[in-house]
Amino acid sequence: MYRKSFTILSSDVDPNRKLKLSVLYKQFQEAAIAHTTKLGMGREKTLDKGLLWIITMEQLWIDRLPEYDEKVTLYSWPGKTMTMLFPRYYVLKDESGKQLLEASSIWALISKDKRQLVFADKYGIKIEEEKGKKIPMPSRILMKDLEKRSEMKVPYSYADINMHMNNTRYLDLAYDHMPKKARNKTISGVRSEFVSELKTDDILDLYDLYKDNSYYLEGRKANKCCFRQVISFK
Repeated sequence: MYRKSFTILSSDVDPNRKLKLSVLYKQFQEAAIAHTTKLGMGREKTLDKGLLWIITMEQLWIDRLPEYDEKVTLYSWPGKTMTMLFPRYYVLKDESGKQLLEASSIWALISKDKRQLVFADKYGIKIEEEKGKKIPMPSRILMKDLEKRSEMKVPYSYADINMHMNNTRYLDLAYDHMPKKARNKTISGVRSEFVSELKTDDILDLYDLYKDNSYYLEGRKANKCCFRQVISFK
């Protein structure tokens, strides 16, 4: 099991001094990369050979978000591989060992050139399952009747090493567009589903809805869904 302790910095929090979701997901992402490397399946077997790790779905359950200057420890471990899909789990605890939140994600490998899913075992990539707390797998998102809110062009700064909009940026996008009254509420959970990738200068239509203590956001390119996201509040 991968383990990393760190302190919440001033640049990591929002105006309410709570850890930003996008920063939390960056920690998830880096933990997954670091642990995969430790398991002998690092960039030499993937990135350097034209294979890219991507996230297809993520789900987060929150008891409490850590605050500025708080010391926390992140735990992460892989689940049982499902053909082309790689589950990974996360738990964040405070300094006393009390759980703050837990999350699950589903990763996959695509080819850099064709942008298609690949069978990892064909390339000698194998991630062994590690036992940890039983956390539910991410669930699909059923969207409600959303209304078009705005149009945007994906900026260059949103692109990552995979040459597409990084998964953490979708959380910033949600906070930039949700109603002001929702931003100050206590978050209880997040569900994200990534359908197709977005690249720099892509034109994205944003559809959303705030209802029943949940904020729904969907992005469409050329009228086709690219991502769905739901942030729930207590």
